[in-house]
Formats: sequence, C-alpha cells, structure tokens
Amino acid sequence: MPAKPHSDLPTLDDQLSWGEELDELCAHIMGCHPPHVFGVQGDWGSGKTSFMRQLQWRLGGDPSPDDGSVADADRVVETEERKKEREKKRGEIATVWFEAWRYQNEAAPVVALLHEMRRQLSFAPAVK
Repeated sequence: MPAKPHSDLPTLDDQLSWGEELDELCAHIMGCHPPHVFGVQGDWGSGKTSFMRQLQWRLGGDPSPDDGSVADADRVVETEERKKEREKKRGEIATVWFEAWRYQNEAAPVVALLHEMRRQLSFAPAVK
C-alpha cells in the first residue's frame, strides 16, 4: 500500500504537544481585558498557522473543513467535557480568521479585515 501523502494544510491534530501552551493561552485570553495583543512568531513551516487554528478551535471557533483551510477539522475527536467547554466559550467569545498576507499588496488592507470581520461575526453566537 502506498504511503499517505503529507498535507501542507494546518491541522487541528496537536502532533507537536502544544496542549499546555494552548490551555494557558486560552485561559489568558478568556480573562484578559481588551484591548490585548499577543504574537506568534516562528520560521516558515514551523506550525504557526496550525497553532493558531488549534487556539481558535479551543476558543470555540469553527475552522471550517469546507473551505479547505484545515486538513482534518472533520476528524477531530474530543471528550464530552472538552466539547461542553468549547460550546460555553463559543457563547462568550468570537474568533475571526484573517490571513493578512493575502492582502499585503492592497493599498488599504484594513478594508479587507473589516469585511472579513463583518462576514464572520454575522454567524458568531457570542455576537448574536
């Protein structure tokens, strides 16, 4: 049987053991007073997008498997406790996914950001 090809898509499967860091960051985000900024830095291919997608998932966000942006969103297995925790966070916090690099050559990339915020927040339970 041929080997399964590797995907370059971000993953929700924590193969780099970021669980502790993700839990700490989730707790920090849930308890912070806005405005608040944090950064994720790393070399190209080091897993920054996967880390951010996993963070989004833990905060109750829904990386859609339909848009092809996450390799395995439809295969995520989580405990009932984790699922309840995610649902609670979904009602308390809204996440917005924006890939700024796609708009790096735009004269006013903030316009694209605002459009994306409007689009994604219209579906967010925390906003409704």
